[in-house]
Amino acid sequence: MLTPAGFDKNHLRALSNPSLVLARSEFGQEPLYYYYDQKTLIYGHTIPDIIQKLETHPVLDHDEVLKLMAQRRTYTDKTIYQHIYSVEPGTIVYLTAQGELKKHRYWQLDPNADDLVLKSDQAYFNRFDELMQESLHHNTQGCEHDIAGELSGGLDSSSILTAAQSLGLHYPLFMHVAPENPRFDQVDDSHLAKQVLSYFGLSDVSFVDAKNFDFFAELEFAARVFAGPASCILPVMAQNVGRAVAQSGKRILLSGAGGDECVSSHAPESAYLAGQFRERGARAVWQAFFKEQASSLLSFTTLKKAEQLFKAMHPAIFHVLSRSESTAKLSYMLCRQGFKGLPPKTTFSKKRYYTSIRAFEWDRLQGSTSCFLRGRIEHHGILANATGFEYRYPLLYPKLVEFCFHLPARFKRRDGVARYMVREYLKAHGLPEDVYSKQQKVGGIAPGTLENVFELMQDSGFLARFENLPWADKVVKTTSHNKLIGYIPAYMLHYYQTVLQR
Repeated sequence: MLTPAGFDKNHLRALSNPSLVLARSEFGQEPLYYYYDQKTLIYGHTIPDIIQKLETHPVLDHDEVLKLMAQRRTYTDKTIYQHIYSVEPGTIVYLTAQGELKKHRYWQLDPNADDLVLKSDQAYFNRFDELMQESLHHNTQGCEHDIAGELSGGLDSSSILTAAQSLGLHYPLFMHVAPENPRFDQVDDSHLAKQVLSYFGLSDVSFVDAKNFDFFAELEFAARVFAGPASCILPVMAQNVGRAVAQSGKRILLSGAGGDECVSSHAPESAYLAGQFRERGARAVWQAFFKEQASSLLSFTTLKKAEQLFKAMHPAIFHVLSRSESTAKLSYMLCRQGFKGLPPKTTFSKKRYYTSIRAFEWDRLQGSTSCFLRGRIEHHGILANATGFEYRYPLLYPKLVEFCFHLPARFKRRDGVARYMVREYLKAHGLPEDVYSKQQKVGGIAPGTLENVFELMQDSGFLARFENLPWADKVVKTTSHNKLIGYIPAYMLHYYQTVLQR
């Protein structure tokens, strides 16, 4: 288990002589929960750890359950049980000598921070290279023989492997096998992974399919170790690889999860353009645009770029045009339905306006939309521990994240292409152009297990199995996919409560 990289004794000195301290790492790789009702304090790595120590089973927090079923959760330290909380990543929860429970966030990013300034572009690239190697060293030191790694062929997993090769680290790799199905052609990067393997001359690779993946058995296993549902289902769907790693005898799996949020920065064009308006002013931005597009002002591509630029000028413009896009989408759906109406509870998510790439990344890392990353990391940790191994995330190494978070925007997007820094990193290390030049974000996280579920959904009675469960009436039912996403936590909660009654 890794200790919090940014936590030291100075944080304890600032806490007014605490009698008990619970500290969680910057991104919460090791889950930590506690029960507190003003009289009793119990803590553990999982909710079942805490429940075992309680005299009576905790009461459900119906508001949190409803948010989970309706897919409306934002990140919070609350769980679905009253008085049981999660210690937030980068946070200390401590009990004062007077018996008062308090929180202190020891690691916090600032979305309004200034850009990092170095002497030259090359200095930024050199520092990124140094931090990638430092992260791999930090995550593998003393346990080199226990390490395995994921490889998808995407930019994140390829950059981790590149850093490892630079350090002379060699470990077995595990790859998801995408099914031979046309619908997975757009989420399969295995052809790129094979180019990476060929470039480094690696052959110690396990290709993991989903032939033995039992959807309901994995949901029930997860429900027992989570004490109910999960806020993120992806860890469950990746259990085929997790079990393969555990069976191989390896204790630690290096994953590229979290790279999109900052280090490789899959930030949208709108956030980049909004930042340009703030830094340079509207007049300078538009003048540069017309100069660049002078030879093709009336082309469809140029008009689309102008629309994106216009949207980024101001939040009010952004929201009006985004709402118009939603209205157009609604009209299209109505036409396809033959104007028979849409399913009940049809909703269109409200797009957020970000003033800069840094604001976007902060929201994904520590803001209201960080629930996806934090939920994924938290539940990956619980499932991995229960299965017999541990996840580690080199692209969430705090010093590397801090460096990338403060990079000027030109290292995030350039010439309309995102993830500029990591592309240049792979290019500098000589990887095949196909690997670092790919522009679409594809790569199925768990393509094989997803195909298993899609096959189950072909049975007309599959979704009917969920419809009479408690809480099922609270699920958003726009599409079959949305139904299933909502039904899964309902199933897991019902299963766990049924287990308790046995």
